[in-house]
Amino acid sequence: MATTTIEDENSVLSSSENPHQLNGNLTETPTQQTITTTTEEIKEEVVLQKNNLLQKLRELFKNEEILGQKEHIDAYILPRTDAHNNEYINERDQRVKFISGFSGSNAWVIVTKENALLWTDGRYYIQAKSELYEGWTLMKLTGPDSIMPSDWIIQNLENGSKIGFDPKLFNFERAKIFNKKLKNYGIICTPIIKNLVDILWIERPTEALQKLFILPIEECGEEINSKLVRIREEMKKQKCDSLLLSCLDDIAWLFNLRGSDIPYVPVFYSYAIIMEINKTFLFVDMRKITPEISTYLKIIMWKYLIIKMLLVF
Repeated sequence: MATTTIEDENSVLSSSENPHQLNGNLTETPTQQTITTTTEEIKEEVVLQKNNLLQKLRELFKNEEILGQKEHIDAYILPRTDAHNNEYINERDQRVKFISGFSGSNAWVIVTKENALLWTDGRYYIQAKSELYEGWTLMKLTGPDSIMPSDWIIQNLENGSKIGFDPKLFNFERAKIFNKKLKNYGIICTPIIKNLVDILWIERPTEALQKLFILPIEECGEEINSKLVRIREEMKKQKCDSLLLSCLDDIAWLFNLRGSDIPYVPVFYSYAIIMEINKTFLFVDMRKITPEISTYLKIIMWKYLIIKMLLVF
């Protein structure tokens, strides 16, 4: 049986292999218009999924099981940072990018029952306009027409409203000022332990588990013990019994260790406590610790899980 072939610059297909042949006759190749329509349908589906994120987030505002309380919240505020108040963060902590589309390094998000707002500074106005998903409004942190997130909340939420937030993403001073300002206008800040965006982020990247490495004394210039002596001298001047460190730069410097938990930044997720009585604790995921580092430190180490439990409870 003779076969008919179709030749072009990319391929040679026999009629028996050609997907557009039916009963020995070549069917018409899909037109460009058909392909374009299919692409547009895919785009519409993607947009629909992105828009559904806001709808699903708002549904959590009244989810008693998630909120851990009987009453609902009226809004949710989310800063673009992580539990260590970093500007540069791991992809796992890119919650603002996931929920809004914006990938800049400075942002605040407020979602109410009617509005989805993102604040950023002048570096990112053009970028934000092109990246924000449909349904989002760009708010400016600088310029004559700017308004701070807390002021917008005061002007737009009613007395008695509750705004939820993840306490792990607010340092103590920021949370204290924010809460005091809103409380003066009858608006209640409600801490929610489980981040609402994380609940929606089904394919959230896994936690980084790269091994730590020691920075040689030739490069760091000072031993741990020498640094601890200087720190304790300052603690004594400040009449301080203990010092809690959550800044990753400080911890990496103190222990002369480096990691790769955050792209392009040689730090590792951890906490540390320096006691006045010659005790120092490093809280880190033990899966990142090599036998060499364990010997090098000669310090009692607790598993990272313990510090997480302390923070939660």
